[in-house]
Amino acid sequence: MYSFHTWRTDVGQQLAHVYRVRRTKLEQGDKELAKTLPEITREHGHDKTILIDGFERSGEAIAELIRRSMAKEGKVKGFKRGIVALTGYFIAHDAHHRGQILLTLKQAKVKFSPNARMALWAWNQI
Repeated sequence: MYSFHTWRTDVGQQLAHVYRVRRTKLEQGDKELAKTLPEITREHGHDKTILIDGFERSGEAIAELIRRSMAKEGKVKGFKRGIVALTGYFIAHDAHHRGQILLTLKQAKVKFSPNARMALWAWNQI
């Protein structure tokens, strides 16, 4: 079973990975947008402040990439199927790792309140 330190590191490292994939795809699609994002490594997985900042900034950059792409008929450099497919990729990749993170926490016997569990799906409150 996981110790507190192990699951915490695993979860943080998974979050850092999700961020790095976002940044890599942004670099392929729009180098200018990617330059606005900090470098986050596996070792940053323990730093909640860095991860939160990275996710907020990468989310804003993805939104801007979508806006820019729509102005170019949905085209995105480095992604031949365009912005719709790239957006689907971002969603699928984030969701895959979200599931892994939740499983890691469940195996570590981390308890979530009913409100916290419901908040995971409260998309209208985002």
